[in-house]
Amino acid sequence: MILFKSRRAGAIAVLASLALLSTGCANEMPEPISAGDLTTADIKDSGDKLTPDELVEKWEKGAGETCAGDINKDEDRDKFVECSDAAIMWSFADANDTLERVRLAHDQFQGFTTSDWLIGPNWIINNPSNREALFKEIGGVPVTVGD
Repeated sequence: MILFKSRRAGAIAVLASLALLSTGCANEMPEPISAGDLTTADIKDSGDKLTPDELVEKWEKGAGETCAGDINKDEDRDKFVECSDAAIMWSFADANDTLERVRLAHDQFQGFTTSDWLIGPNWIINNPSNREALFKEIGGVPVTVGD
């Protein structure tokens, strides 16, 4: 009887996975949330923690472009890379540091401009023109920063 329940549960899981894949929901990017509403819990399990080199590799694969930038360190000990005129990526120690940077930018952008970002557990990609392709490659949370 236990074997039957196990097989039944396995069959249900397979059918549910197939249903998700057939509807396109398995890797569909959700609607962006406001940076003002973002929490650590939102980003903590939103993808893999990535080193700057891994972030560049994923960006190149998802964007289909080569990242010409070098990995730099700013005064806050965060690592960042400028891959294009518009896209800058940061890598942080953890989700708390990531959220702190997002909130700082959100406050600075209020009343001035908005920007679409993709946020992960220890990384930010700001203003990616190919956010949906990057989301499919890297995961993360789509976030609107500013107004």
